[in-house]
Amino acid sequence: MFSKIMKNKYFVFMTIGILSLLGKIVGFVRELVIANEFGTTIIADNLSLLLSIPTYVYLIVGGALSTSVVIFANSKDNNTSFLKGLKTIYKHIGIASICLFMLILSFYFVYKESIHPSILIIYWSIPVYVFLSLRTSLFNIISKPLYPQVALIILNAVFVILIYIVPLDFFKWDIYVTFGLAFTLSTFIGCLSLLLMKVLFVSKNQIYIKPKKIEDKEMKVKEFWSISLPIIFGGASLQINNILQRMYATNYEEGVVSAVNYSTKLVSIPQGMMLVGIGAMIFPLISRKIREDNISYLKKLYYKLGLSLFVLFSIVSLIMFVYSNLITKLVFMRGEFDLSSVNVVSDALGIYAFTIPLSLIMILQTRFLYGFKMQKMVNYVSLLFLVVVSTSIFYVLKDTTSFLLIPYINIGILMIMIFIFHALLRVKLNTEVERKNKASFQ
Repeated sequence: MFSKIMKNKYFVFMTIGILSLLGKIVGFVRELVIANEFGTTIIADNLSLLLSIPTYVYLIVGGALSTSVVIFANSKDNNTSFLKGLKTIYKHIGIASICLFMLILSFYFVYKESIHPSILIIYWSIPVYVFLSLRTSLFNIISKPLYPQVALIILNAVFVILIYIVPLDFFKWDIYVTFGLAFTLSTFIGCLSLLLMKVLFVSKNQIYIKPKKIEDKEMKVKEFWSISLPIIFGGASLQINNILQRMYATNYEEGVVSAVNYSTKLVSIPQGMMLVGIGAMIFPLISRKIREDNISYLKKLYYKLGLSLFVLFSIVSLIMFVYSNLITKLVFMRGEFDLSSVNVVSDALGIYAFTIPLSLIMILQTRFLYGFKMQKMVNYVSLLFLVVVSTSIFYVLKDTTSFLLIPYINIGILMIMIFIFHALLRVKLNTEVERKNKASFQ
């Protein structure tokens, strides 16, 4: 009975959303700790930036590699060749991680006065996060996406225990070192919990590759990196844009950086529910249907899913906009987070809320484009608008009096990119339909 329920895609999709929401809420406690202890002060700004470092790398590199693994799997002919290639990829990442750490360590000893030791501690969460992301993609391929969500909940819960329950001065260390150590330890424990679940619940001879219906050339490891690197740069564009927003926020009064961080973290809670679903279930489905050449199904999926996401999360955005002040008070207003902090965060939240449906639509579009191996086009568009155009606008308008220009610029750029991606995807889908129709007549 339980196995039949777990095979129901709608049930699994809803469960993933609930677990993702729970993980986001548990992880959000980190922001609450910072807000309650430091409000919107310079310490809060610095902690937000410190903890953003591994998160950005995880989203850029880990997200790109996990996406590429799904494409990689659907280009292999058998399970053995896929696992052999995957081991090589693991070795490449491990060697790159050690070399990067040695480089950071060298810079630290040369520039001790300007580099904080917490950077050395929090660095080790980055490669662990990347391996966690890769392992998550493997669970998604074999239709077991629930286990990674449980691991992320464990990860965030351990961080809460180390920071929220244990007094912040328990270790008698610098506050940044304390947060960095807690973040790194929780990441290791989260990754270990996922490995344990693999040992307990997944067969050693698990089949990742199903027999191919369409014969084509098997992709080699070097071709994997040729797919991954453009996706990494495309994902980097989005995270660079987030960094630019925080850099631009430093032009204003103290606390604006943390205010931008708090508001975007609130927005990421409903947003993250669907992002996990798209990555865990929708993208493997897209990749599989492209492999089966079922273009008509993909066309219907794109339009129906895109419309439903836009309508549903536009309502969520409107609610967050109307009640932004009340939401901010209920979530943050305690300790050092006073009424002035509420006003700053709620103003940003009201505008950032409208990025929720736009971001989801854009991510959905990119996953379709990635499935068709159009990652280079995504990369070019992302670099142009999220880096070049946004940087230019920030520079031209750097003397503006309101920091609320930051989310407005973000909304405008997202809308332009959505129209461009839609045009690219529409042309691609129509071209594939015509190709298939011509093949059927011949």
